[in-house]
Amino acid sequence: MDGELNDVPGSSPEEKTVPYERFKEVNDNLKTLKEEIDTIKNASTQPGGLTPQQKQELEAKEYLAKLIDERLSETETNRNKAEEEELKSFKSELDNVLELNSSVDKDKFMKFLEDEADDYGVQTVQGAMNLYKKLNDTSKEAQETAKRSLSSKPNMPSSDGNGGGESYDGKGKNFYQIADEAKKSL
Repeated sequence: MDGELNDVPGSSPEEKTVPYERFKEVNDNLKTLKEEIDTIKNASTQPGGLTPQQKQELEAKEYLAKLIDERLSETETNRNKAEEEELKSFKSELDNVLELNSSVDKDKFMKFLEDEADDYGVQTVQGAMNLYKKLNDTSKEAQETAKRSLSSKPNMPSSDGNGGGESYDGKGKNFYQIADEAKKSL
């Protein structure tokens, strides 16, 4: 039981971690065993003592409790090591990505990672950087478009009353020529 996880070839610290539910179950069993040991020890101090079978049972339970304590501490140590390795890996990847993208503000990017990266389902730091840059570019484009539209002249509405539906081109004619053509058409 003591070397089960260590004997598995290719097992990583992540594979050695124990889910919290299992950890709680084993921990509860340990507490129960300790209570039983205490009750048996108390019984041994009373007149009559323990039978040889009860003494063996007590020794076996104490041994199992010791093994469980060792396993729990080993599991906790492995979990802590895995978390430390994961944190080191993350920091290294973050430093590499920020080094490649020196124009990005580290504090703003870290805030983006904490607040929004999970919302978009980003799995890697590089993916988060790509998304961050794309969102910033889109934001800048929207600001520029808004500035241009505010600074441009407003469009004048077209005239709806154009005299009976026919369009008239009076370019190059004086007022009298236009009036004469209007008389003839009536």
